[in-house]
Amino acid sequence: MHVQEFDIGYLIYATFPPTEPRSFGGSHLVISKTDGALTFVPNFPPDTAIARYRARRRPSS
Repeated sequence: MHVQEFDIGYLIYATFPPTEPRSFGGSHLVISKTDGALTFVPNFPPDTAIARYRARRRPSS
């Protein structure tokens, strides 16, 4: 597992050794820094997954 911190959360995703076949499908997990909420985002490259999370995130009222 790999954790990538970014401004509003933490992206958690599986990493594979170079000799292992890469898994397709599934999802990544984002943990919100503000409230600890868990959100699943598509299994895209990390920067794309973070962009998707930002686009889906609803600002708190």
